[in-house]
This record gives sequence, C-alpha cells and structure tokens, in this order.
Amino acid sequence: MIRIQIGRNNYKGAYLWSDITLEQYITLAGIPIPAKYQNYVLVNERFDSNKKETVDQYMDAITEFTEEDLTVTFPEFYKRIIKVLTTIPLEEINRMKEEQITQVYDYHLRPFVLSLIYNTPVISLFGAIKEYEAPMMKRIRIGARIYHFPETVRIQGEEIPLAKEPIITYSEACDLFRESGGFTKQDIASLPLLMAIYCRPKGEAYNEKRSLERQDIFRKARMDQVWSLFFYTSQRLYGSGNFTLLFSAIPKAIKTIARNARTLATSETGA
Repeated sequence: MIRIQIGRNNYKGAYLWSDITLEQYITLAGIPIPAKYQNYVLVNERFDSNKKETVDQYMDAITEFTEEDLTVTFPEFYKRIIKVLTTIPLEEINRMKEEQITQVYDYHLRPFVLSLIYNTPVISLFGAIKEYEAPMMKRIRIGARIYHFPETVRIQGEEIPLAKEPIITYSEACDLFRESGGFTKQDIASLPLLMAIYCRPKGEAYNEKRSLERQDIFRKARMDQVWSLFFYTSQRLYGSGNFTLLFSAIPKAIKTIARNARTLATSETGA
C-alpha cells in the first residue's frame, strides 16, 4: 500500500496487485469507463509518430475532450476509483480539489483502470506500463483455510498444468471464458468461480455444488493470488488468448495533453 496525504491526514491506497481483493476488482470493473477516456487510452496505445493515420487518430481523440470532460466527467470517474482503491472517506473525497483528485488517480491508481481497458493486468514501473508477471504459487490462504492449486506433472521434461485434474473441472473452467473467446472486463465476474473450481483443500475431489457455494470465499482472495491461478490455468484454457502487450508507456495525463492540443489547434487555425 502507498501513503496518500490529504491536508494533515494520511490514508492508504492500492499500489500493487497484492493490495486489492478480487471483490474490489469486481467493483472496479463495474464502474463505467467514460467512452472518450477509453478511446484515448486505446488510441495512445496504437500511436506511432511515423504513421500519419495513428497521429490523426490521436489528435482526433484528444481534441474531442470538452472542458466538461476535463473538469467534471473525468474527475467524477476518478473519484469513484479512489473510493474503491483507497481508505480516503467519501466525504473527504468530495472535499478534494479537482487537481488533488487527478493527481491521486494519475500517480497511483491509473494502472488498475488501464488493466480493465487492455483486458490484461499491468503495472507501472518508472512511468512505463509493463505486463504484470504473476507470482508462481502452489497454494493460497484465505482466512484460516489453505487452498491448493491443481498439481503440475512433469512429463518427459515438460511441466503439464492440470494434468491430474478430472476433465469436468477443465470443461467447467473453459465454459467461463468461451463466450468471449478471451479475457475481458466482463470475465472478471467469473473469476471467483474459476478460483472455486480449481482451489480446493489438499486431497479434496472436485464437486460442482461445493464450488458454487465457495464463490463468495474467493472474492476475498488477493489479486496476486487470483492472477497466479488465472495465468497458470490459462496455459490450458480454451480461448484464453495471448497476453503479450503491444504498448510501452502509460498514457500521459489527459488534462495536460488535451489542453495543449486544443491550444495548438486554435493557433494553427488563427494562423
């Protein structure tokens, strides 16, 4: 967790995936992302100064921002993210100035939202966006209980995930992601069930009814635990997709970029 100072008060905010629970991430995924914000992020990811088409798309995206977007719509969205991912009370959030809201979001929380847009978890490292590498786990603790991941079997020198799992668990897990053909924002709601299907006390056989009943337990799992299981099992899941990222830098703060672009466009028109 990171320390966030607002006036004389200190609060905590999420910084690492281990700082938030699956329940928080599900809540985060349920917050509508402003369409212009999402478009800007995706256009920024495709931006190539040597390709006029991407430059034009980038300029179109940022010049579409209105003053209301910059001072009302986006800050209100940021406030909802701050409420979920920090300990700052709602009344304190509502008293924060627009600059404070934007700073807390841009400096600390933005990679979690980018992960929703990119459909894969990322982290910020010295201002660059990097693909998140989930830790390799064999078991996790939630409360007083320990749940084990499916066993990996080494066959002729190759590690085979899920090798000892019954076909029913593989089929149940595949069905969670088959409709979309990959991992999307909507799939996040399925992660508690994926955890319940594959994470079981040592020696326990799969039971569909028991897995359904355990879903709420796994909403309390940390996201580093969740990603560890997801990336482990995704090696075998049908249609899980390729998580190689095509981007290299976090999009610059929208407000600064948009206003600079607007000023440039105005000056060029006047000329």
